[in-house]
Amino acid sequence: METTMINYNNNLSEVYIEIGKCEVVKSIPCRVKIVLGSCVGVLLIDRNRNVVGGIHILLPNSKKYKFENENVTAYADKGIKYLINLMKKYGCVESNLEAIMAGGASIGGADYFDIGMQNYIAVKKILNEFDIKIIHEDCLGEKPRVLVFDTTDYKFNVFTLGDNEYYDKSNLSDVNFSEFLKEIDNVKIEVHPRVDKLIKLIKLRNKNIDFDYLEQLVKSDDLLTLSLLKHVNSAYYSPRVKITNVRYALSYLGMKNFYKFVSSELLKSLSSDELKFYSTDLKAYRIHVFTVALFSDYIAEYTDLNSEDVFIAGLFHDIGKIILDKYTSLKYDTSHRIKILRFVENSFKTTLHAKVGGDFLKRLGFPKIICEAVYTHHTPHYASDEYKKFVSIIAFSNAIVSNYILGSSIHISKLPFKNSSEIVDNLGIDFSSLEVIINQVGYFFSIAEEIVND
Repeated sequence: METTMINYNNNLSEVYIEIGKCEVVKSIPCRVKIVLGSCVGVLLIDRNRNVVGGIHILLPNSKKYKFENENVTAYADKGIKYLINLMKKYGCVESNLEAIMAGGASIGGADYFDIGMQNYIAVKKILNEFDIKIIHEDCLGEKPRVLVFDTTDYKFNVFTLGDNEYYDKSNLSDVNFSEFLKEIDNVKIEVHPRVDKLIKLIKLRNKNIDFDYLEQLVKSDDLLTLSLLKHVNSAYYSPRVKITNVRYALSYLGMKNFYKFVSSELLKSLSSDELKFYSTDLKAYRIHVFTVALFSDYIAEYTDLNSEDVFIAGLFHDIGKIILDKYTSLKYDTSHRIKILRFVENSFKTTLHAKVGGDFLKRLGFPKIICEAVYTHHTPHYASDEYKKFVSIIAFSNAIVSNYILGSSIHISKLPFKNSSEIVDNLGIDFSSLEVIINQVGYFFSIAEEIVND
């Protein structure tokens, strides 16, 4: 089968296969889409039964990697076997199956873990074990890809993100891009009624607050009270005796941990829906931002930066993704959203979600130092001299955590900055100490998983 340019039919529904997930489609006209970096996407086709199965492989081996993931479909060694067995339930026969595979890139150049190559080798090994013919593959290299398959005519294509055909505006004739870019500066999203109260609580963190007043504020919200008591009794804190009243909970946590809790509740209130465009589920998003927040807090303590704002900035550094996802879901249909956002993300000196996130927090009344960290967490060289160290902590933490989760190199030379050594200089950490810090990222990732799964 040759790669054939798809003539996009906007009347077709789209099936997005998220990271670590699989889907099976039988006799349904649709477009199957998988967005890939170091992951490998596989489509299995049975023409006789008119069945297409797709899987988004995250890691090669379920035993070797300690990544906590309940889905067998996240791993090549288990996921492809699972998909084949699932397709058999639709009447498919192994000998009839054909495969298309894409992905396995080394994002950002050399890959310390070589996860893209490992995924590629593992997938090919499993397909060969089942004697499944690979009719097309577009793998390895250093660029993300999008695999798109049309079930109506079995045509498909693999786009490299950045290719002109993928961004072709002729497929978006009814979208006014200049209007979009203007409107995005004034994104307004309706938020949960609890948000105002949570923001009010956060703004109290640097003030001398009467303990009785704080207790009454919490008690005035039944849901917040229940959440606080659940939080303080969680395995993370493990009190010897179950805590059943707000005053004791506040005393046990201390003010710093209490405001971390309030910030976490605010994030949950703002991020209540699945993220469609960014090819991740809400759980993965929350694990990422919690890991960045915890890791940033650790780095701040290590570098003697005493600021409660560090955790908050880390927790909300990607809030722009939530805002953009909600905004585009209200304004554009599914077939347009991913193209629109891919196009405009690169239209600013910083990434679009960073700009939108910073603007959103500014409107909510967050302090300038947090807003600037959100604005420049991908471009810390644009930070003002006053906040350089603070911003560098968030940017450095985000880069290390992102690379760790994706299985990419966490070496300083592989971080996606204009000048990585300058970031380290801003932190004031020597390279031997830096290695100690970086090696703790897995620990904070596991804590974040516990928090999100609780």
